[in-house]
Amino acid sequence: QVFGMAEGLVNYTRLDDPEEIIIHTQGRPMSALDEVRVVDENDNDVQPGEVGSLLTRGPYTIRGYYKAEEHNARSFTKDGFYRTGDLVKLN
Repeated sequence: QVFGMAEGLVNYTRLDDPEEIIIHTQGRPMSALDEVRVVDENDNDVQPGEVGSLLTRGPYTIRGYYKAEEHNARSFTKDGFYRTGDLVKLN
């Protein structure tokens, strides 16, 4: 299975992954250089197993939308992480 978005971050599972991983997760990032954070409403990292907002930064994640400064200010952190808008739980 593969999960991804146009802005970047593609995750995958392999056929030989445990059934628990295949059925209940989105897998692992395609690139070892992808960075993933799960944060609360104040951008503080949450503990493993807690729900938070997904942030990502990596080699194929966009750095900004063309001619959209206000949107970019809402969509990216100061250190370049993209705010996906997804609520997730990191195991």
